[in-house]
Amino acid sequence: MKMKKGVLNSSLTLLIALVAFTVLVFVIPFEGADLVDRSGNFWLSYCFALAAFGAQWYATFVCIKNESAKSRFYGFPLIRVATLYLVVQLLLSLVFMILGNLVPIEIPVVLYIPLLCAAAVGLIQVNAMRETIEKMDEQLKVDVAAMRALQSQTRAIAEQCDDEELRPTLKALAEELQYSDPKSSAAVAPMEAELKELVAELHRSVLDGDTVAARHLCKKASQTLNERNRICKLNK
Repeated sequence: MKMKKGVLNSSLTLLIALVAFTVLVFVIPFEGADLVDRSGNFWLSYCFALAAFGAQWYATFVCIKNESAKSRFYGFPLIRVATLYLVVQLLLSLVFMILGNLVPIEIPVVLYIPLLCAAAVGLIQVNAMRETIEKMDEQLKVDVAAMRALQSQTRAIAEQCDDEELRPTLKALAEELQYSDPKSSAAVAPMEAELKELVAELHRSVLDGDTVAARHLCKKASQTLNERNRICKLNK
């Protein structure tokens, strides 16, 4: 619903701008009030102005099609490219509309086509970069999910512990996990699986009030975590 509303609002804004531009250029008698009296430069300039509005709409749609604020942030460079093209094209269009037949039609053609091509290439490349960054961001979320879950679980275990002597040990383990490299990899997957089992056993020990087993599990989990962190450093 938010996406549809955003697309609708943006489309209406661009439509209003397009109508205002159209009314302006058709009301001003560049070469007479009669449409048939207008030059080829006028019609060519108007058509390329429409293309610029289309590029702006495309960039805006791509930017707001996802509801997340981060995705929209990644789409801002796309809008900047389209806006720059729109502004430059509208200015050039107005200039050649005013000049009319005073300049040969080849001059605006030579300017408009490379400008359109440059804008198209820019939009394609920026959009490709945006998609790549979003994929990397999503992959990073997956890569750190395992460690984030262990961090959350150990903090919760420490908060649930009623033993005043055991609680500092649990908090120390939670801090070790918090300051460890959160990114997972195939090299550390076995150790993370072992950590997951140890934390689950630790949780059961704390609930059962078995402080001896809990201390042993904390020590073992800390050793496994240190080995994991050592391998993480070696793989960087």
